Amino acid sequence: MEHKIEKNKIKCPNIILCEGKDEWSFIVNYLQYLIGQDSVFDTFQVIDFGGITDLKRQLRQLLKMPDFSRVKSIVILRDAEKSPQGAKDSIFSTLKNNGFTAPPSPGEIVIQQGGLKIAYMLFPSCDDQGDEPGTLEDLCIRIIGEDRRDEVLSDIDEYLNDFAEKYSISYPRIHKNRLHLFISSYDKYVDAKAGEAGQRGMYDWSSGHLQKLKNLLYNIAS
Repeated sequence: MEHKIEKNKIKCPNIILCEGKDEWSFIVNYLQYLIGQDSVFDTFQVIDFGGITDLKRQLRQLLKMPDFSRVKSIVILRDAEKSPQGAKDSIFSTLKNNGFTAPPSPGEIVIQQGGLKIAYMLFPSCDDQGDEPGTLEDLCIRIIGEDRRDEVLSDIDEYLNDFAEKYSISYPRIHKNRLHLFISSYDKYVDAKAGEAGQRGMYDWSSGHLQKLKNLLYNIAS
């Protein structure tokens, strides 16, 4: 999918807008897995829109691209963070303020005038509720495919608890600490970021945690 990296030119009819480089890498690697099952997934272009506040700018830029008329769908993927409802409200208002039809809930596809499909989904839940706070890293932890995953995570949690108590350290982004400690525990992943670890085989892409995301993308592209 290297030919689809360019963000200032439309390469494919189905556009995924995601939040940040880690999400971009994660989604691209997930799509590579899906393409092996069905070529319909090879119709997506993944664009990193940057931070949460940059989505508005990216949508406006997308509308101005010469080939926007060939776009058949736009899917927005972002973290729920601490406020899932706040994330939903932000996506809803950003879409409406840019002239798009806003889906009433995650995973729901709406078709606006002209046939353009619009949908969104939140990490880590990746479902049609989107009520769970958290981030991509929380989802990554759930889909780790290593045989001794639970044992390693248990030891990581014990280490973090002991370290926090001994040195009076807090972990406001504990999801990142847990995931990156897991990554660094294996030589084959040690220098990888969250998304890149999937390319090296750390994630079980067939996990049920990703099923509704897969269904959404399939329904969008079909």
